[in-house]
Amino acid sequence: EGAKLDGKATGIVSTSEIQHATPAGFSAHVTKRSNYDDIAEQQVYQNMDVILGGGSDSLAKTRKDGEDLLEVVEAKGYDYVTDRNELLKSKSKKLWGSFAPSAVAYDFDRATTKPEEPTIAEMTEKAINTLQKDKDGFFLMVEGSKIDWAAHANDPIGMISDFLAFDDAVGEALEFAE
Repeated sequence: EGAKLDGKATGIVSTSEIQHATPAGFSAHVTKRSNYDDIAEQQVYQNMDVILGGGSDSLAKTRKDGEDLLEVVEAKGYDYVTDRNELLKSKSKKLWGSFAPSAVAYDFDRATTKPEEPTIAEMTEKAINTLQKDKDGFFLMVEGSKIDWAAHANDPIGMISDFLAFDDAVGEALEFAE
């Protein structure tokens, strides 16, 4: 919100659903982190420039209030993309990518089970390339969520592969910074 007030472009990238705790903490105000319906609605109206991650179910499901959040996303001028190819081809300055109903796949599994999902490095690179067009600068939050989830599940392969995938995303940010 502060970056927007300063005229900067803003974005969030996450391997969880974008309505999950960390991305929601940067883009919504709710009393319970599990209140995905309110988080999704607030995110749609925040006017962020780039939103990439999982969480399509929170946008597409029938809401009690009848509001179709996907219609709002399109009415606000976002290029709404749902797979890696659409993401990489997009030339839009407003980009919303929902690549999974909830979280995206663990990086170790992605190439085999969900090759249509972009890597976190690809999402980060696309976000930076889109946001850097703003002459006032930008704010971007990138979260490798699944590292923590793999740790909770005592899954060392998930932890290591997603940590390395996040390191690739950090590499994209460093390359831009240099």
